[in-house]
Amino acid sequence: MFTCSVARQMSKNIRIPLEIRRSYPWTLWLIWKNRNKFLFEGCESSAVDIVDRVLEDASVWFLAQQLDREGETVDLTLRKGQGKKWMKPPDKWVKCNFGVHWDTNSLITGASWIVRDKDGETIMHSRRSFANISNLKEAKFIALCWTLESMASHRFDNVIFAGEEAVLLNVIDRPMVWPSFKFEFQILQRALRMIKQMES
Repeated sequence: MFTCSVARQMSKNIRIPLEIRRSYPWTLWLIWKNRNKFLFEGCESSAVDIVDRVLEDASVWFLAQQLDREGETVDLTLRKGQGKKWMKPPDKWVKCNFGVHWDTNSLITGASWIVRDKDGETIMHSRRSFANISNLKEAKFIALCWTLESMASHRFDNVIFAGEEAVLLNVIDRPMVWPSFKFEFQILQRALRMIKQMES
């Protein structure tokens, strides 16, 4: 009880960096898990490993909340008819819109996709995070790869992809025009083959 009270007080102390202040729930949780691991399994994690895990888990959680807020904002904008109008897919096709957010400080990437039918009704959506992504280009590439793999695993075959990252989508359509993206094209092509296999 004393520990929780002290932790709550520390979380309000503006002299402590925000990254540390907001991570106290994960600190308490992982200390508790480490205690149980020691008592029941006879092993434990080092303090450095616990701190690293605390900071990573907290960053991922707050990034997920940010992505949720951004997703709600986009949905609200679409409902109000603002911004670029969503173009519906043809009959027997679905449309998959994907997005990505890369945090320069934590090097954590948040990615999301949403699949809609020809009436604009949501069929499925997902979000996830990726750690240790060094730059925005890599973040966009990983987000698109994950989106393609997700469509294959959920057995969507007739899919139209749309996203803010026009370059990578153009690489798929016209690889010869983008020779510097040869490696990326090979990886994306492999993911696309998985989707095409669903058709047969």
